[in-house]
Amino acid sequence: MKTLINYHTKKQLVEFSSAPLTLNVLVNLDEAIEQICDVLVPQEGEAINPFAEDCSPYFGVLWQSAVGLSMHVEKTFKNNPGETTLEIGCGLAVPSLLLAKLGGNVIATDYHPDVAYFLKLNTKENKISVPFLRAKYDDMGELKNKKFSRVMGSDILYEYKHIRDVGDALIRHMDAHGEILLADPGRSYLQEFSDYMKSQGLREEVFTYKIAPFFNDQEKHRDVFVFRFWRE
Repeated sequence: MKTLINYHTKKQLVEFSSAPLTLNVLVNLDEAIEQICDVLVPQEGEAINPFAEDCSPYFGVLWQSAVGLSMHVEKTFKNNPGETTLEIGCGLAVPSLLLAKLGGNVIATDYHPDVAYFLKLNTKENKISVPFLRAKYDDMGELKNKKFSRVMGSDILYEYKHIRDVGDALIRHMDAHGEILLADPGRSYLQEFSDYMKSQGLREEVFTYKIAPFFNDQEKHRDVFVFRFWRE
């Protein structure tokens, strides 16, 4: 499978209560960013590559929010026949990988063209299967009319302007008796996202997980907030 660059990766073990996951992750995020820039950022006189903004390699890092969401999924998982899960903006798809290992039915989605490559490596590494669709949260292609028992995402509120668009996408794919799970490290506009979701008739509860750093030794343990939304 061809990728934008030749990524330098390492294996990283993540221990969960039920099962460990071994992940192929980036060795150095800054190095990968430089490599992507060399490929996609135009030289003087060249046109801007329209895909450059979508190709940042942040997906290849194990972020604390993804671990927090995975811990919550593990804690609350019940192997109910017919239950389906959609992960939006999956990156390394850690929650999806763990859910699949627990026996869940999950589909992972992301728009970055190289997420599929890493997911293939990591499903093979962990001897599991996770279907993948390359899609943006606001244009889910063949899944655009499909509803799920659980719709989840971590670190997908990148900018203030995305609050309503992300919220609407999550709601659009949740079935009538389903739930939305969103994990975030506490961005300044998280409260406004919460308020918007409640304005759409959803109930809310919040769980907090203290997560160790994984890719940067200078980081500290961080609180990750997992928001659960549902309709009564």
